[in-house]
Amino acid sequence: MRAFLTSFLPRQSGTRAARAAWRVTRPVVYGATVVQLLVGACAHADTQNDMTKEEYALLPEFCHHKAWVWAQNMNPPRSEKWENYFGKDFLPVHHYCWGLVRLARSYRAGRTSQERVWDLREADGGFLYVIQNSSSKTPLLAELWTRRLQVAVLQRNELAAADAYRAAVQADPKYWRAYWWWGYWLNRNGRTADAVKAVEEGLRNAPGTAGLEKQLLEIRGAGKAKAK
Repeated sequence: MRAFLTSFLPRQSGTRAARAAWRVTRPVVYGATVVQLLVGACAHADTQNDMTKEEYALLPEFCHHKAWVWAQNMNPPRSEKWENYFGKDFLPVHHYCWGLVRLARSYRAGRTSQERVWDLREADGGFLYVIQNSSSKTPLLAELWTRRLQVAVLQRNELAAADAYRAAVQADPKYWRAYWWWGYWLNRNGRTADAVKAVEEGLRNAPGTAGLEKQLLEIRGAGKAKAK
């Protein structure tokens, strides 16, 4: 299943540091389409405070080596690889792992509006907690802000979305998912020209990104259709 999920992600080019960051976040699947793959896994969760084994299996590898992620495995085997990679910033990472689960649950069919509000609030709180309790050098920084951007889009909160987008791009201008979500928000709200500019900026910073190239074609195609 993990190989199936990561097959949706385009290969990236760039510096060694950029490729290393990509390897860290590669198991975290991108966008609403992929979050929906997680949705089916959460259908049988016993409570809001635990996750199913299916949800756990779909989390990034480093979540499987972090304590306080899954109640059935509260003290998993330690990983020297991930502890060295994150350093002290590995300590709060379990909040990020849970944030992904909360975010995925917000997409689940049959969820009430109140439950979705709760899911998104809890997800955003988890991402924010990691930001506030990590150094500015954490390799997850751009990903964390992009997830906050995604939450803000789902909450229809433009001010929070704009702030998160700027922070994500500042953290890593090559992190293409931030441009994707901001372009999605702009296009969804009728700002097609601004959406095109955002996606084009993403392609300048992360050339050859399949997700952005596809989005740009879709936005331009939709714009031509509306003009007719």
